[in-house]
Amino acid sequence: MKAIFDLNAFYRIDTGKGGSYDGEPFFARNAFVGMEHANYGTIRLGRNTTPYFISTILFNPFIDSYTFGPAINHTYLPASNGTLYDPGVIGDTGWVNSIVYSTPTVGGFTVNLSYAMGEQPGAAGKNKWGGNVTYFGGALAATVAFQQVKFNTVPGDVVAPASLVGFQKQNAVQAGVSYDFTVVKAYAQAQYIKSDVSSASGDIRHINGLLGVSVPIGAGSVLLSYGYDHTKNDVASFRRNTVAIGYDYNLSKRTDIYAAFYYDKLSDQSHADAAGVGLRHKF
Repeated sequence: MKAIFDLNAFYRIDTGKGGSYDGEPFFARNAFVGMEHANYGTIRLGRNTTPYFISTILFNPFIDSYTFGPAINHTYLPASNGTLYDPGVIGDTGWVNSIVYSTPTVGGFTVNLSYAMGEQPGAAGKNKWGGNVTYFGGALAATVAFQQVKFNTVPGDVVAPASLVGFQKQNAVQAGVSYDFTVVKAYAQAQYIKSDVSSASGDIRHINGLLGVSVPIGAGSVLLSYGYDHTKNDVASFRRNTVAIGYDYNLSKRTDIYAAFYYDKLSDQSHADAAGVGLRHKF
């Protein structure tokens, strides 16, 4: 048995500010203490990265890119065509006041379970819970994840916007798979998100899927990903098509350079594009 802890923060070196955006808590990634045992698993208390987020980033070639990753954009960022607002997954990628239990890995399988309390007067029922199952066995990897979020206004959480007045809870389920053929690594994801809203427009139902590949070329890889989304309620709907392509070149084990392009199109809207180049060093 051993004690563990992690204090992990975002830092924007271009401005010198903490947090990935203004107003975010300083230790916004992880801030937990816990106990770990090889036979009985691990328990962590505090602010923890959600199992749902882990499943999202592991099974797409752009991992956790909020700028060029269709998987992250379709899952965690809102979208609107002017008549219908899709909030994406509500509740942030890290939960405060949470307990996470992770089983030991057996036969390639690991189970992670998470529960977060409202922890304020009158908020006992405004909790969040979820988990995932992951499998890694040679070239094949797979996951299934689920989470439920009830409205929670605890500071540091992402809350439902004013356009979602009447929001009660949200259920999200996701499946992902990848296979490494050596010459190419293929990815696939499927997801369903249902936001229960007490309004005339009814519940918001979000269905999306993703296909992607990572192709080793030289000291780097070509990354390609396509995401499709259909969101609707009782009175409106929209479809979304997103394509991203990039090349990531490794200068060393810890330093890489990249170039990427992102195309995003919602039905009845003009498309949006993003392009960028960058240099990254991993400590």
